[in-house]
Amino acid sequence: MTQAETGAGLGPEQKTGLSTELEEALEVKETHSGGVNKLFGGGEMGALIRRFDWSSTALGPIETWATSLQTAVNICLNSRFPMVIWWGQELVLLYNDAWQPILGTKHPQALGQP
Repeated sequence: MTQAETGAGLGPEQKTGLSTELEEALEVKETHSGGVNKLFGGGEMGALIRRFDWSSTALGPIETWATSLQTAVNICLNSRFPMVIWWGQELVLLYNDAWQPILGTKHPQALGQP
């Protein structure tokens, strides 16, 4: 077997093809409540979404969100392109940092609204 096939002599980034930062972002991290926080990254909007009181919306607390919603939000938050998600029958709004200029003065009040 060659060095390339075994990964010998390669750094962690070269073995997986992912940057260390991305690998860390993909790890599942435990929250203080013992649950799993699966929303990572996302700059200002990522922080705002994690702090937002989702229990007051049709989506409910983040801990209860469907895996498909968590996945969609992670894709949205980690994109450099303007992205928005309208989720559920109520079309609850979630968006990333790049979408903020499109909302103009409606940001951040638009977050979580139908």
